[in-house]
Amino acid sequence: MDGVAELPVSATPERRSKRLSLHLSDPRPWNDDSGGEGEDDLILGSLADVSVDEDEEENVPEASSWRYLWDARRVALTPARRTWSAESSVERPVDRPVRHDDLDVLAEALPVPPELSWCSPDSASEALPFLQRVLDEILLDHYVEDAECAHRVKCSLAALEWSLLGPNAVPEDLILGLRDASGAIVAFITATPMSLFIDGSETRVALIDYVCVHRAWRSQRLCPLLYQEVQRRCRARGIQVHIKTTGQDLPGAIASSQFFHFLMPHALQKLMVVGFTYVPVQGPRNWEHVVQNHPQNRSPEESGVTLVPLTVELLESARKLHQDHSMRLFPRLARVYDSVAFAHDLLPRDGVVTTLVRVEGGEVTDLISFSHLETVHQHATTEDGWEQGAWSGMEKLEFRSVLTGEIRSERPQGELVLRSIRAAHLVYNVAETVPRQELISAALSHLEASGIDVVSALDIMGLWKESLVTAGFGVGTGLLRYYICGLQFSDIEPEEIAIKPGV
Repeated sequence: MDGVAELPVSATPERRSKRLSLHLSDPRPWNDDSGGEGEDDLILGSLADVSVDEDEEENVPEASSWRYLWDARRVALTPARRTWSAESSVERPVDRPVRHDDLDVLAEALPVPPELSWCSPDSASEALPFLQRVLDEILLDHYVEDAECAHRVKCSLAALEWSLLGPNAVPEDLILGLRDASGAIVAFITATPMSLFIDGSETRVALIDYVCVHRAWRSQRLCPLLYQEVQRRCRARGIQVHIKTTGQDLPGAIASSQFFHFLMPHALQKLMVVGFTYVPVQGPRNWEHVVQNHPQNRSPEESGVTLVPLTVELLESARKLHQDHSMRLFPRLARVYDSVAFAHDLLPRDGVVTTLVRVEGGEVTDLISFSHLETVHQHATTEDGWEQGAWSGMEKLEFRSVLTGEIRSERPQGELVLRSIRAAHLVYNVAETVPRQELISAALSHLEASGIDVVSALDIMGLWKESLVTAGFGVGTGLLRYYICGLQFSDIEPEEIAIKPGV
């Protein structure tokens, strides 16, 4: 995901009108370390041994041209039946290519390497203690890093409860981890059931999220296993369609959306110190001048729109507004909400979700919602921009000035701490009676008053680059890509998407 740091833009995947979603097959052994080391390492499996469906052959590239694929989009794979033994740890594929609907749902969990075992909450009542354990043992230290490991998402138990324990959750089955011989959790994945409006029809899907592998286990190819097992469990519950969002550039994305960021003036110096945004190279080297002349140093525009937090009394009015707006304007991919799920996802929670509405005559006429996320810079810094760390050719305890580039070995004045970025991510915007730009500007003022450092948005749900830039957002360097498995789905423009992304 973007939002924690500005990362290089990868080329948008080539688009094709229709794509086939099938089963993941990976003939390499568990201990093959030829994969990458990211937390999403091989979401997708190797295509070293694939079969192409003759009906689709003319529409797909040669199998050898794709190394990785998430749940085998584009190319039909032979589904695998995993077996494990001390002598051989390779998958044994069956000898015919089949579509997703043809797959037999295995009754038992997939085999794992001998030193690992599956674990899940014993019941729904045990889900919160289980998530606290997951948070302590793996997520706080190993979840979502940028390429330089300079920033990491700081999950909270409240955010996990909001994301994973909604009214449709099945925690005892779809929140799962892998634990080692000592009982410590070393890998984690979740799937959250929900209903989406897809090409005019309501469809039950599962959002796959929070994929994380302990850094010490990232050469063991656990990600393909995690994805296969959670998809097996979803299919066993009748959920055939699975959705995933990621910043990785993988074949088969149905859409790629651009990140945009609004930097709050009060946090601009800190955002430069931790490397979220750049330090201008021209002009005097003092913070006052640098902050004043930063191109994104602007306060939220004044707006005549009055917004108030969503309350229980306004829930049903807000839900009807959201559903009518989504089904009418975004029929290709939108979220379907009943009253209970809408209340869970959008009622304000401190530090987790903010929903603001415009009310006229007792009815909600416009709505905008944000989820909150905190990221931590992994190098200790002083308030005036001295950073402790290791760079190319530097010793571990050397210090660099973010402002001037000076490097020194003596400890600078000021307290060295790991600094956090408080971010708000735009989830839903429903502008019916006011322009979207004015609705966003009004919301930015509320977020600035609450101490948010940066607001991130995607060009989805009717938002265009021009409207976001006019509202003061800068163009980010990150892309978020959407993947759908289990059904044929033609490519979609980002502005046609009306679902909140996973974390």
